Amino acid sequence: MESAHDNASGTRAILADADVTVRKALRDLSMQALGMDVVAEVADATSLEHQVRRLKPDLVIVGWRMLAPAAAAVLRTLRASCHGTRIVVLGPRPDVRREALAAGADAYICMVDAPATVAEILRRASEVAAPQENEPGGVS
Repeated sequence: MESAHDNASGTRAILADADVTVRKALRDLSMQALGMDVVAEVADATSLEHQVRRLKPDLVIVGWRMLAPAAAAVLRTLRASCHGTRIVVLGPRPDVRREALAAGADAYICMVDAPATVAEILRRASEVAAPQENEPGGVS
């Protein structure tokens, strides 16, 4: 499923998760609280790769489970094809963080993180104009 949204201005973001409820929550947070432009929503890795190449967003927020079983490989492919795009992974558990960052994510959000923590991680990721060398902990 793909859809485009308009917003006044801000970071151009793609939301990627198989769960429409997760995408809706991310869209509400991204657009209303952080002033981002959600330019596409996708529900699978193939659509994500296509939309990233087509739209060249500033930020991709992607669910780790949607990428399974080849999550690390998909992240490496995204990183290689979108040098100026920040990638934030939304994952199920804190222990997935290291794997996501090693595969090319700029930041990691755990589904159990408090909304204020999620907003802060997304705010920091969106403020960075272009990816920097991954620091040990990423943006988060």
